[in-house]
Amino acid sequence: MNKYLKSFFIGTMALGTGLLVALALATRSSSNFQEQYSILLALNVGTIIVMLTLLGFLAVWLWRRLRQNVFGTRLLTRFALSFALLGIIPSILLFLISTMFVSRTIDTWFNLKLDTALEAGLNFGREGLSRASEQTRDNLERVSLELQGQNADQASSLHIDSWLKTYRWQAMAAFDKQGKPLWQNSDGSQLDNHVLSGITPEMMAKSQEGWTWVEDESDAQDGENVPLPPVIHAIKEIPKATGQAHYLYAQRVMPINFAKKVLDIQNGLRDYQATESSRTSLRNLYRVTLSVTLLLTMLAALAAAFLIANRMIQPILWLAQATRMVATGHYALVPQRVKGSDELIQLVDSFGDMAQQLNVTQLSLQHNQKELEAAKAYSEAVLDNLSSGVLVFNHDFMLESFNRSANRMFQTDLTPCVGQYMAQIDVLAPLFEPIQEAMRNHANHATDSNNWRIQQNLTFNRAQHTDDLTVSVQGSRFIAEDGEDSIVLVCDDISPIVSAQRTLAWGEVARRLAHEIKNPLTPIQLSAERLNMKLHDKLEEADQYLLERSTRTIVNQVMALQNMADEFRNYARAPEIAFSALDLNELLREILTLYEAGEGVKYRIHADLAESLPLILADAQQLRQVLHNLIKNAIEAHETGVLPVVELSTNKVELQSDSLIHSQAVGFSIRDYGTGFSPKILARMFEPYNTTKSGGTGLGLPVVKKIIDAHHGKITVKNHTKNDGQNEILGAQIDILFLNVLQTDNSNFGVNDTPRLI
Repeated sequence: MNKYLKSFFIGTMALGTGLLVALALATRSSSNFQEQYSILLALNVGTIIVMLTLLGFLAVWLWRRLRQNVFGTRLLTRFALSFALLGIIPSILLFLISTMFVSRTIDTWFNLKLDTALEAGLNFGREGLSRASEQTRDNLERVSLELQGQNADQASSLHIDSWLKTYRWQAMAAFDKQGKPLWQNSDGSQLDNHVLSGITPEMMAKSQEGWTWVEDESDAQDGENVPLPPVIHAIKEIPKATGQAHYLYAQRVMPINFAKKVLDIQNGLRDYQATESSRTSLRNLYRVTLSVTLLLTMLAALAAAFLIANRMIQPILWLAQATRMVATGHYALVPQRVKGSDELIQLVDSFGDMAQQLNVTQLSLQHNQKELEAAKAYSEAVLDNLSSGVLVFNHDFMLESFNRSANRMFQTDLTPCVGQYMAQIDVLAPLFEPIQEAMRNHANHATDSNNWRIQQNLTFNRAQHTDDLTVSVQGSRFIAEDGEDSIVLVCDDISPIVSAQRTLAWGEVARRLAHEIKNPLTPIQLSAERLNMKLHDKLEEADQYLLERSTRTIVNQVMALQNMADEFRNYARAPEIAFSALDLNELLREILTLYEAGEGVKYRIHADLAESLPLILADAQQLRQVLHNLIKNAIEAHETGVLPVVELSTNKVELQSDSLIHSQAVGFSIRDYGTGFSPKILARMFEPYNTTKSGGTGLGLPVVKKIIDAHHGKITVKNHTKNDGQNEILGAQIDILFLNVLQTDNSNFGVNDTPRLI
């Protein structure tokens, strides 16, 4: 619920409460009732309309939330209606009881016969006034008897004061038949104008018996809001007065309290009579007031119920949301907005503390997991970049995992082989029996070491060529935490080491052969030439021809043996490399100019040289020897009668990013269309005396390999076949990969530039 709507609700309820109090107070004040009650009633009705409008908006808001199935709406509605009923039902009962009580009280008020009592009190006052009037008349008659037979003007002031004091009169006078005053008391100066002038002849005629009248102005008030008391006037003729007829006048003023009490009784009677006439109106008035109070109370109860219910369910809604978040693994909860100290808030706080602790634990676990993943990634990166191939088998020799070096070493993607038995994997099957034997031997010999090692030669038959691989396998068994043991095989390709050892052995043999062969050649040649010189003139012509031919044959063979000895010596001698920045394409163009004379007649050479080829670090003289040798061999590999066709190409090679070698290399490839090589020749291609030529020494490619190895390059020989996969051999192909590549290209490399390896 919006906080502004809450504030508006609370303000409206406070306003309604204040208006109800003012309305109740207005019914108690008769003076301001007429002008205030209607205004307050209109304000209360307006407040009811405002609250009904707000509750209507609230009902629409709840209905929309119920249709949208918003969580907590049903609980909010149930709580609000329950709390509202707790306030509405007692309000209705109180309204009914109050209405009955007010009706009966009003009826009781009007059934008490107050009018009779007030009439009796008023009559009692009238009787008192009448007795005072009769008493005044009788007292005046006594005075007249005292003055009987005398003139009224003979009364002394002493007698007058005595009469005023005795009879409690406020004024006294004597006047003749014409109304002319004869005398009056000292305070009666105003009688002439106000009283005596009002005495008529009829009053004088009745004065023989005594005449009184009462001047009652109790409804009038003086300047101080005090009611005027009744005034009794009395006239009596003096019997047997000498001369003309004389009359006595006496005035008696009733006490102020008497006037006040009489006025109060008159006002009370008047009000009661007015109230009696408005009994039904009064009953309806109180019913309307109670109805307005009931409506405001019910609406305020509804509004307060929704506000209280909304506040009460906030912790429950938060707890439900937090439970769902915890169930999905999100422990970072929104802080509780409802403040308090009751048990429900304590439960919410406890759940929040638990979720916070779980969040801290989860973050710690995630941090540890990241560290483990980083360590695992680091281990995998180390394993992937190892030159050794790593294979992991379970105790049943089922392949579980491997690194990338194993794929490169065994020249096969081992991913489909995961879960297969080792003996059923073609590239690994030759290792199975030696490994089993090594494990049995290790088990039979009690040693502290848990490692064992074997060395095995593997042969990979390809469509183009056959590769020999010498593998050194070191195995180890370890027991995992689940109690099952696993076998780890670390495989190292020692083919280059074996090849280097074989090359060193052949080099030593070649050096000794060159020494042993070359030593007797010179004496043999000199002896043959000496025999020819000594015997030539002593023989016949036919014998001379035979001697010359034999001598020439001996000299030629000696020279051939000397060339062979030189080749042995060159093979045995370690090449001395003078590295410098070299453009391979430029070197090839320079070499190809030497073959332009025979182009199209003796052979055909096609060159496909890549543009923007990086520079390499190499010895130009030795690479010139390598390229001459390869081009010459490619031309000579063709059969007689066929025009030799040789294809040359260079390219830039992007190496695998996870390899420890340089990310770029320069490739060179030469291809012929001759007879190719047999698998036996391919298997020992770089060993001395391995040749397909009848007059060859078999030292050409071994020398080439020694030079390429000295340049830190790689050389491979294979047959290229028809349609890239068929067994029909089209010729031989030699690929060289130069790894020492410079970052500076041909366009901006100068003499003073410092070459840097990629």
